[in-house]
Amino acid sequence: MLDAFFVAAVLEGFEGTLGEVSERIECPELRAKLDELYSQIAALRTSIEKPKTTKACRPIDRMGRSNWKTVSGYGSVAYAL
Repeated sequence: MLDAFFVAAVLEGFEGTLGEVSERIECPELRAKLDELYSQIAALRTSIEKPKTTKACRPIDRMGRSNWKTVSGYGSVAYAL
């Protein structure tokens, strides 16, 4: 299975390629279709890059409880507060 951030990077490459190609197209209809595809790819990449917070644990207190939050988007990542 591919890492979500790798997929986002590949999509970013597609965006760059489509942008370069679109600038060189003379046919307005084809340029409009490429611009629409560019927008769809950009939206998908953005949705992958923005993970959603799903669960937060309590901060460390005097009882030694955890201060980690769980973040999930495509997969889960834990990070310290």
